[in-house]
Amino acid sequence: MEAPLMPASKEFEDVLRACATEEAYRKACVGATGGSEFDPDTLEPLWSELRTNQDRYLLRGDLDKIFEEGKTVYGYYWRLSKLKAWEDTAISLHESQRQNSGWKESIVQKLRAYLRRMEIVSVLLSCVYPEDFAVYSPPIMTILQVPPCPPIQHYLRYCEELRMGTPLSRREERQQGRPGTLGLLPNGL
Repeated sequence: MEAPLMPASKEFEDVLRACATEEAYRKACVGATGGSEFDPDTLEPLWSELRTNQDRYLLRGDLDKIFEEGKTVYGYYWRLSKLKAWEDTAISLHESQRQNSGWKESIVQKLRAYLRRMEIVSVLLSCVYPEDFAVYSPPIMTILQVPPCPPIQHYLRYCEELRMGTPLSRREERQQGRPGTLGLLPNGL
């Protein structure tokens, strides 16, 4: 019989909560941009437009703006190198796709074909659809113990694990025989 999962320690939860604050995020943005002014909300109109405007497509200029080195936190951590020819490419991220079966896998597959790196795909999708996608993080993936599978399915399982991140739901899943999850993330993170 498997021992019951222990809830995350109070100290660990406190650290996660402190790191998840708006203040900590803005401090990280200033550090990542070398002290230059970067308002993380600057790109919010772009995320909203890509999600809600049916005639709007993700263009190369958008990518250059999002991942501009020294200007955005995204450009500090992720660089757009080795992009497949993007000039004639326009990918829709419009929310109408959500009604299609398999829409998540489809959009990840399209973006990965051009952007090549799952980390960059994950940044875009987590900003446009924060309720459905997360930024790909190998350390967090290790904590969650997401079982290996092909890259796109691996990323989607990772997002699903994070979405179900309350200690109680993870404990219940474990009791139901679903292996590979840890109840480390406090509710709301």
